[in-house]
Amino acid sequence: MVPSLLPQVLALLLAVVAAWALLRARAANRRYTLLAEHTTDTVSRHHPDGTVTYVSPNAERVLGLAPDRAEGTALRDLCHPDDRDALRDAFSRAMDEDGPTGVMYRVPEGTSWRPVEMTLEPVRDARGRVTEVVASTRDITARVEAERVLRASQKLHRMVLDHLPDAIVTVYDPELHIVALHGADLAARGVDRAAHLGKRLRVAAPEDAQILEPELIRALAGEERLFECEGANSGRRYEVSLVPYRDAAGTPIGVISVTRDVTSRHELEQQLRHLADHDALTGLANRRRFTEELERHSAHAQRYGADGAVLLVDLDNFKQINDTLGHAVGDQVIARAADVLRDTLRVTDIVARLGGDEFAILLPHGDAEKAAETAARIVGAMRVAAEQWGVTVSVGVAAFGEAEAAVPDAVVAAADHAMYEVKRRGRDGFAVWPGASPSRQAA
Repeated sequence: MVPSLLPQVLALLLAVVAAWALLRARAANRRYTLLAEHTTDTVSRHHPDGTVTYVSPNAERVLGLAPDRAEGTALRDLCHPDDRDALRDAFSRAMDEDGPTGVMYRVPEGTSWRPVEMTLEPVRDARGRVTEVVASTRDITARVEAERVLRASQKLHRMVLDHLPDAIVTVYDPELHIVALHGADLAARGVDRAAHLGKRLRVAAPEDAQILEPELIRALAGEERLFECEGANSGRRYEVSLVPYRDAAGTPIGVISVTRDVTSRHELEQQLRHLADHDALTGLANRRRFTEELERHSAHAQRYGADGAVLLVDLDNFKQINDTLGHAVGDQVIARAADVLRDTLRVTDIVARLGGDEFAILLPHGDAEKAAETAARIVGAMRVAAEQWGVTVSVGVAAFGEAEAAVPDAVVAAADHAMYEVKRRGRDGFAVWPGASPSRQAA
């Protein structure tokens, strides 16, 4: 009796298991359907041949495909004709791979096309065979437009940077690799973009690295730097601005360098500085520069007891030259006198034209006796150089050790007193203060 019931019991058990499995599958399917209906992406299910078996309710908004007309739609009918190969290839990869496969394509929207992104993942049975492919598709119109705007902006920025007439923009990473390099006519400036990109500064430009690396390291620490330097091999002057760029947390993750060739500006500044403290006719220092040097040396002399002297040189009979031969010849005489002084003095001596036919000399080293020897050489040299014009010089000498407290005004006043003593006694000579007697005068 019992054996005859066994097949029936087994059949009943199998029916119960099958029913339970069916209920679980239906429950899972309901949960899946609920998830699909409430996600912002469109969820679709596909037969292994690609045809649609299910789409979530928002399919018409994302895919342009009404859910009630979706079943049986071929995969190739979902996209732009030019995207069919890419979509078919992605579906084939999804069938062969276990992980998700992504693809971008276009779906119809009225008379135009809209970009979407689909992620495909296969569903396999117990034997590993693909039973269906589940896809999640989202509208990426906004993202594509943002990327287009970003690309256009980046292109515009590159165009601007690549056409900067007077600057080179370099971007460094934290290890000082050159990750970007822009500027107009880089090749003409001796900069090989391809040879620099991706390389560390010390490899791409080892000579420049000696100057730039310490500054770049400070910029990576968060400092903004602005400095000028000479090009290692170009002999030109550059202004370099370094600004750290930061991540969202504010941590420096690189440096943007803007380098400008300021050689012309630097040369102009030097010319202006030269004009500001030099005489235009002779090229000698002017009164302002002489006063600065005199005050500096006087302060040093008062503090440390340094020696030195001041000589005042005045051309004799110069007014007669201007009155009879004209100012052009007078300028020649002034220029010749300047040459005589330059040739007679040492490079450490300061010679200046105070104005008109008056010159001043600062001898930083030596006592009154040495200064007198210098004055004698000047008087003799000027007799020879200006003989054709009949011009001589009167020179007054005052040593810092003799003038009261080595005060600049006192030293100059003493030298001026000595010079006029020479004038009073007949010109063409020198005198040393104090005393300024004829015995100290060279004739």
